[in-house]
Amino acid sequence: VSSVEATGPAAKAGLLATRRELRGVVPGDVLIGIGTRPIRSPGDVAAALAAATAGQTLHIKWRRYDTASASGGTDPRYEELEADVVLASAD
Repeated sequence: VSSVEATGPAAKAGLLATRRELRGVVPGDVLIGIGTRPIRSPGDVAAALAAATAGQTLHIKWRRYDTASASGGTDPRYEELEADVVLASAD
């Protein structure tokens, strides 16, 4: 996730965008599922959202980089999170 609108559904679900912290750049969350669709590329996200309508509730799954486990290690850890999101209209 490269950006999250502050008052949008993604922010309400708790998704985090790539950000800069004191120790450097922290990768944003990575979507891995929307509804029953696995997400493997940005095109998968676009297809899942194109098939949905405003006001629809979608179950989303994502991975978050775990900064606590990554300090000093070479194998970063990720936690998997999920939430239901009500889609807003595009206008």
